Amino acid sequence: MSTLANQATSQQRSHSRGNGSHGRGNSSAQAKIPYNPGRNGHINRGGARNRGGLKKTRQFPRVDKTSTGPSAMNDADLGPLIENPAQYGYTKMEHRTQGIPKYLLKEQVLFSCDSYVTNEWDANNQKLMLQKEAEHNGDYQSLFEEFQELRKEERKKMEQMNLVDIENAKKSLNEAIIFRGSCTDMCPTYERVERAFKNQVSKWEKDPATGKISRDYAVKTFMRPSGQPPSLPSDVRTPSVLVKTLDYLIERLLPKLPDSQSFIWDRTRSIRQDFTLQNNYSGPEAIDCHEKICRIHILSSHVMAQANDPDYQQQQEIEQFNNSLQSLTHMYDDVRSRGGKCPNEPEFRAYELISKLKDTELDRNIQKLPAVILNSGIVQKALMLRGLIINGFGNFQMFVEFFRVIMDPSTPLLLSCLCEIHFNQVRHMAMVTMAKAYHSKSKKMPEASVLADWLGFDSVDQLVTSCKFYDIPILNDDNILRVEVTALRQAYKSYQKPPSCSKLNYKMENISYQQIVNSGIPNTAIKASVETSLAPSQTSQPPKQLFQFVPSQSEPTKSAPPPEIEKIEMLPNTPTSTKPKPTFSVPASFSFAPSQPQPEQNPVSIAQTEPPIPAEPPKPQSKLIDSPRFEAAANMVIDNLLHDVVRKETETIVKNLVEAENQRRIQHHNQIVDSLKNELFVAFMREQMYITAIDVKARLFRERNLKRRILQKIKAAADKLVVKHSAKKSKLNEIHSFANKVRPAFVLPAHASSRQSSLSPSPLKKKNGFEEDNVNCLGDLLPYINQHLRMLVIVDTWDDVVAKWLSNKLSLKETFESGKRVKTAKLETAEGTLAISSIPDRFRSRVVFKNVNLLLIKIEYPISHDLTTSRQVLAKVIEYLSRFNREEPVTLMLVLINFPREIDLVSNPPPWLTVRSINLNAKMSPLTLQNKFHQFFKDSVEKYHPSSSSLQDAETTLMSRYTTIENSLVGLLRDDLSNRHKLDYIRSLAGKRKVSYDSEVSLITEETPPSGNFEFCKTSTPSLDISKSKKQKIDALLELSESVLKR
Repeated sequence: MSTLANQATSQQRSHSRGNGSHGRGNSSAQAKIPYNPGRNGHINRGGARNRGGLKKTRQFPRVDKTSTGPSAMNDADLGPLIENPAQYGYTKMEHRTQGIPKYLLKEQVLFSCDSYVTNEWDANNQKLMLQKEAEHNGDYQSLFEEFQELRKEERKKMEQMNLVDIENAKKSLNEAIIFRGSCTDMCPTYERVERAFKNQVSKWEKDPATGKISRDYAVKTFMRPSGQPPSLPSDVRTPSVLVKTLDYLIERLLPKLPDSQSFIWDRTRSIRQDFTLQNNYSGPEAIDCHEKICRIHILSSHVMAQANDPDYQQQQEIEQFNNSLQSLTHMYDDVRSRGGKCPNEPEFRAYELISKLKDTELDRNIQKLPAVILNSGIVQKALMLRGLIINGFGNFQMFVEFFRVIMDPSTPLLLSCLCEIHFNQVRHMAMVTMAKAYHSKSKKMPEASVLADWLGFDSVDQLVTSCKFYDIPILNDDNILRVEVTALRQAYKSYQKPPSCSKLNYKMENISYQQIVNSGIPNTAIKASVETSLAPSQTSQPPKQLFQFVPSQSEPTKSAPPPEIEKIEMLPNTPTSTKPKPTFSVPASFSFAPSQPQPEQNPVSIAQTEPPIPAEPPKPQSKLIDSPRFEAAANMVIDNLLHDVVRKETETIVKNLVEAENQRRIQHHNQIVDSLKNELFVAFMREQMYITAIDVKARLFRERNLKRRILQKIKAAADKLVVKHSAKKSKLNEIHSFANKVRPAFVLPAHASSRQSSLSPSPLKKKNGFEEDNVNCLGDLLPYINQHLRMLVIVDTWDDVVAKWLSNKLSLKETFESGKRVKTAKLETAEGTLAISSIPDRFRSRVVFKNVNLLLIKIEYPISHDLTTSRQVLAKVIEYLSRFNREEPVTLMLVLINFPREIDLVSNPPPWLTVRSINLNAKMSPLTLQNKFHQFFKDSVEKYHPSSSSLQDAETTLMSRYTTIENSLVGLLRDDLSNRHKLDYIRSLAGKRKVSYDSEVSLITEETPPSGNFEFCKTSTPSLDISKSKKQKIDALLELSESVLKR
């Protein structure tokens, strides 16, 4: 108040000085200027801030600073220094009246919202969102994403209409808007959809019929404003809707305490927040709601103390009660300062006295209240209880009286329940007082039952529990429990369990929770005088006119001056951010004259000046540059231009930085999405590999069982055929032996033999078609080579006629690779190649039989007619291909020489092997040999397909994939120390593999000469039980696969 008085006095003094300067400027005879010598003899009036007075514009000689006395006198006593200052070159300086700063004005509190009208666009937008919510049926994600886009448009529209502040925008208090909510539901539509999408819906907000959030049950939650953009009008409920929401909570959910306590605690906090957002609205609705909320907190504290809920925090309940009570007391002060009166103010002033025991200023402030409030019964009761607590230390009788007053029926229920929060502290203070009183050991300790009654405990057990908390022993004196209060050594602990007193429940009989909360008189007639707006003098005034333009005498008078030269504004003391932006557009010719004094109450209006009276002599025209304030005005214009340039450049830089930051965030988001995509892809592939391995295992198990059954059946049938064949053979032997014994031998006569020998012609030389056919066949294969193929040629020796014929047909040339003799040929086209090679004299089966697509083997019919060796050689070749060629499709071309008939040398070939054979003999003509071999070779190359058929042989599949499984398991088992023995076991199997699959026939022996000729001969290694070794190998690999799959 002293600051406000000093400011008012200063303003009055400044105003009086300003009026005096006007008088001195108009009449030199009446004006009296006090003498105030300054530096260099300048006369300065009005101080350094140019508030008024006279300022010298010409240089005068320096005078001595001899001044005694006048500085201590008043301005009115000194008198004028110069009668007419204008004739000496002084110019009158004008000043504007300064208004009272806004921080010294009384806060503009609104007590009514009748004049507020909801924006039409906002209302239509809320109806649109409500309609979309009602029509939506399904997942809330799509609806929430659509609402987010609508919300961006809504915020932009509200900012354009100045209904909501721009986020992170700086504003002065003079530019603050009056914010009002427009939501007509208990929960805004956008929040309902958002919480349904995020699954943040309470059970009290769901429709019992559908199980979804309902418009009739949902209530807006409390959200902290920190880090959030300004709330939109559609997010804030109107005062009438807030009253309706609180009534819904009281009528529907308050009876369900203690289950609904957390829900009511949060929703009442949201109601208070909506009142605060609307410029601290303090109308009757706000006062009623805050009063009911305070009663709800007191009632909840009493009910929850008896509920024994481990999640309940009484400290949070009391904190929100104090916040509500503080807002309510501010509303009471605002209403009283405007001549109003609230009927329920004594009740809540009493609650304030009890809840704020440690507030020392409250005792002083309570005495400033009106006598009606201070002398009310409930306030006097609260003052007594407050005094009993504060002054009771050292006097045990005061504590006993405290509990007696609380249990008294005349004490209001809510006041007693509020005192319940201090029970632990009061009981501890009583125990401390008793510990000092019972210092003598001769005195008996107080009985537990009596002490429990004195200190308001429900039972003796409750007293015993409290004593154990402070380590106070309980004595048993002849079956009488006594409390050894002298053993109390611990200070008060605030974290003790909230006290509960069921003795107060008798005051709640025959009365519901709703009646307790709704008690009191409605605040419908507070009769507060409302100040609707600020006076113009208190806010901001238009600046004074410093320059006035008048038309030149030589120019004709125009009807109206151009708008750009109507006025030039100048605000020397105004911040740059609020400076106006004057525009200078000087006409062709104009005259400048000092401005005339204007009344200070009216805004300056610059109009076209009338032409001078002809009788008076024309005044000399003044130039604008000669004005003493031209420099200040020019500086102001330059400052405004600089401000505009800086603002535009800042906007451009900020825009570029925002775009760069957005791009960076988009790139970061894309990187995260890519990493997640890769992780999901890897997880998916691992799952597919696991499923595929399980499927292969099942198929192999099935095929193995099927093969075992088929082999058993084949073996049984073969045994029968062997028995039958042996019986048939024995019969034929008997028939032949009998025929030889019965039939006589035929002897040719001597003369016949000599005659036959004389008549027989001389033997002719047999023709051999292989020697005469020397045509190359590779040229015919060029159109059919459309992929990369590798062909392997196997012959027993290259020295016979047929081998040389094959070498000529395939254009094989002898070369040396790694010191080994090999015959090779290569045919290349634009689409593929065909590489042909023979087996070297010394080779490794793992290298030679790898990546083979075509295999040509020459087999001649043996003289002994025994094809066993040839069949074993073919079986060995197929075994090598199965083990080292990874089940790549192979076409086996058998060139049979001099076979009497078609003989099937390969029975039951595996799925990846295609067997083709051709029977040739030396008796064929060269043309026939050429045509048959060329057609056979061309068909084999043309019909080769790289894709393999489905697996049908479990043994072959496991053997061929052994190497693949080994390589894949090495990486899995390398870092697992517990599975190292598995890797060693695999490698041991690989070392024994050659012995397990060794047969009685080999393609090359250790004694093979360096000439490269192959010998199909018996090996010295004894034959092994092939079926048994294979079975063991299959079982071992299956067991290994199971362990890998489990990992």
